[in-house]
Amino acid sequence: MKRIFEFSSNAVSPPTLSKVLQLLILEFVPDKLPSFNDKLLMIEEAWWYYIDVYRLLYPELPRLEFIDFVKQIAFCVPTQSLLQNELNTTSPDILLSDFNNFKSTIPCYGAILMDEDLQHVLAVQAFRTTRWGFPKGKMKIKEDPVVCAVREVEEEIGFNVLPFLVKENPIEIIMGKKKVTYFFCHHIPLTTPFHPKTRMEIHKIAWLDIDDITREVIAKNPDFNFFNQLMINAMLTFVAHQKGIEPKLLVLDTPCNSSYFSENSFGMEYFSKLYTNAFKTGSLHR
Repeated sequence: MKRIFEFSSNAVSPPTLSKVLQLLILEFVPDKLPSFNDKLLMIEEAWWYYIDVYRLLYPELPRLEFIDFVKQIAFCVPTQSLLQNELNTTSPDILLSDFNNFKSTIPCYGAILMDEDLQHVLAVQAFRTTRWGFPKGKMKIKEDPVVCAVREVEEEIGFNVLPFLVKENPIEIIMGKKKVTYFFCHHIPLTTPFHPKTRMEIHKIAWLDIDDITREVIAKNPDFNFFNQLMINAMLTFVAHQKGIEPKLLVLDTPCNSSYFSENSFGMEYFSKLYTNAFKTGSLHR
């Protein structure tokens, strides 16, 4: 289990920024990582923890954007000489652009939660957007796909979906360079309480009726752009299979971009074999 360093909120004075950064680097950023972007990815996790925990406990600590957080680490943490060298030779804009391109290639896993009647799906809304989607997150190095989906969903909605998860026939889509896989989780009571474990990631959590989603997609409501014809039909097919009936599929006048949705398996057998001996604790993002 990951150790978490926290200061008592009853301390006489808040910790210095330098001390906080040193502890976060010690906890979140291992010495040996495959690449510089992998290091930035772990620093980004430390940054989110800084926002979610330390600034909540100690508002006196400065509010830092990610690139400023990176600069402060390079300045305050003696062990991060490589980081300092990169900042001295590469402009922040180029550094962030390369990092964002790197993140766009990381596979993501999540879940489609369904209620006991298989009529509602649980959707989330991130901060700074009104668009609905399903909970998901980036895979860690040598992490099992199911483990990734369960971990990320629990971070976003505060609920362990493992007892409800179906490993077979997940929905797989392609978003730019990124492949995103969603496992179905069904028969979850509508009265289940959900609470994000992070403060600045998920803004709203709601059960949405599949029929209502379909109507919004037909009406081309931009808040439902995430749901396309193939996504809806995959849900309807899953529901029909669970009920033992023929699915009534949605047919739109405007065909969907088939490249957005992968109808074939995204190597689940390969991943399950490759990651059988994955890190059991302290896995790193990939």
